[in-house]
Amino acid sequence: MLKAARMIHWRNHGIGCLILSLVGFSSLARSAFAFDPAEVIARVGDREITLAEYQKFIRHSHVRLSWMQPDLPSHRDLAEEYAVDLVLAASAEKEATRFEALRTVRWELWKLETSEGWTRLLEEVFVPKQGPSEESIQSFYKDRLEAFKSEPRFSFRHVFFDTTQVEDPAEKEKIRSEAEAFLDKVTDGKGKGASAPVERFVAAAEEATGKPRTNFEVRGPFAHGKIMDEIERAALALEPGQVSEVVETKHGCQVVRLEMNTVGGTKPLSEVRSQIREILTDGEMQRREDEFGKKITQSGRLLVFDDGLADLVRWATNPHEVGNTLLGKAGDSEVGVLDYLDFLAFESPGKVPKKRIPAEEIRKTHRKNVRDSLLIPVAFLQEARAIGLTEDATYQSRYRIGRSDILGRKQFDRLVERRVGALPPISEEEAMYFFRGHEKDFSTLERCRFKEVAVGIGDPSSPAERELSFRKAEETAADLLDTIEAGESEEEIVRKYSVGLEAQEGGVTNWIDRLSRYPRGVWDDLSALSVGDWAPKPYRVRNNVLLIKVEDRIPATLRSFDECRGSVEAAIAKEREESVRKELRKELVKQYNITINEGMLSGLEPLIERFR
Repeated sequence: MLKAARMIHWRNHGIGCLILSLVGFSSLARSAFAFDPAEVIARVGDREITLAEYQKFIRHSHVRLSWMQPDLPSHRDLAEEYAVDLVLAASAEKEATRFEALRTVRWELWKLETSEGWTRLLEEVFVPKQGPSEESIQSFYKDRLEAFKSEPRFSFRHVFFDTTQVEDPAEKEKIRSEAEAFLDKVTDGKGKGASAPVERFVAAAEEATGKPRTNFEVRGPFAHGKIMDEIERAALALEPGQVSEVVETKHGCQVVRLEMNTVGGTKPLSEVRSQIREILTDGEMQRREDEFGKKITQSGRLLVFDDGLADLVRWATNPHEVGNTLLGKAGDSEVGVLDYLDFLAFESPGKVPKKRIPAEEIRKTHRKNVRDSLLIPVAFLQEARAIGLTEDATYQSRYRIGRSDILGRKQFDRLVERRVGALPPISEEEAMYFFRGHEKDFSTLERCRFKEVAVGIGDPSSPAERELSFRKAEETAADLLDTIEAGESEEEIVRKYSVGLEAQEGGVTNWIDRLSRYPRGVWDDLSALSVGDWAPKPYRVRNNVLLIKVEDRIPATLRSFDECRGSVEAAIAKEREESVRKELRKELVKQYNITINEGMLSGLEPLIERFR
């Protein structure tokens, strides 16, 4: 029967592996190859671990490490972890049959096998060996000149004197007088068109408004027509370094200092050549990938059987009556119903057939899922085998290192589980003591309502175009943030530019619990803001670039011990397990005489820099 692995649609699977094997590893490789790849970074008794081998281990662990951000281990700790994996994997190999029967090991090993086979196809078949010709680069440039045009852009600093909070005309006139006094001070009474050094302008702005100097940083650059007309006209009437007259807007009085004003035009080929080369290379890779995929899917090698689908439907209501009926076939590899259900339990528990789902929907959903998640990736692995890519040294070394990590970590987890199981139960006194020392950790979650401007990236057709779309959306979002801070209506900007579901409601979200909707790093930034503040930078979230403002906040509140006892005991259990893991690792390092070359590892670029 078919072995198992983590599978997704073949196209996404391939791109993921490409990024992992060809791009994601490059940063570490550049820093590491300042050293000799054959240099020894660790020893397990007489067994040496070279820098090259350690690099391959990090490459294999890329996804797992990415989920650990920002709490990534040091190179020393990671090298020690790999050394322990090697020791324990050797003992696990002595009972490999029993280990490979375990669900997580079985499917992780197939994930390893198929993904590494796919990566070798990418490297040797799909990725062009030569870059695009100069002729094709020039042709692409000439055919798309519009895409390389840049608009005239300008940037400025400004000081804002807010009149929206006053109704009395006399009070508004007083505020205008303050703006006039500021203008006189920075221009020595010369007024509009006079030059003012940056430091003098910013210092006077701080003094006049009582706000920090971050409020007077450069805004823009903006394309023409993107900000309030009054501010744009005032800025464009100046030369860089000059200061405007007092400009009245519906929000108040402003004084503008022009920083930069550039003339637009078409970017020269020399400036965009590398960008075009990347797009053309990616397009050629995509074409080869598509052709290869069509050959596989149209060959008649991929079969999903109706009898197997019928048993999947039957399993949803009477699981004990269903056997391992043949469900799918890719070449000479077969998958049964029970194999497929085991795969779903490991990879996608939510997709397991359920009694309440109509039979036809089960057949339709799982016919496609069997094909995309299992049969197509196996067919690609068969292609890699057919041309000898799974027999070469590159594949073999990658597979060997990945297998050692999978078996070693599983063996380590089993040892930890035994030790944790032997610990005494958590007592009432221990739980209460822990709660009193960590009371804030068990408080209710902070809840917030946000205002979002979601700038979409469209539907790019390749990874390179996706990255370029993100960069363009980030530029747009940064412009919009400057526009908001220059006094433009937030609601108007949301309605005009946002693609988010909340756009028609002014961009305001429902109440959101901390750590939902956004990644942890974004939440950490937002929690540091006051109500009414915009985050100072845009964020990539899913397929949008977001500007986020804190509209309202309900702070976290403390809970009683009785309300959170279960959470307290879970936290204690986790802390116990972490302690057991640390002690066990120390024992294994000592027992197997593991030594680390800390001096050499300290010269490598930290992992956090690579993931940044």
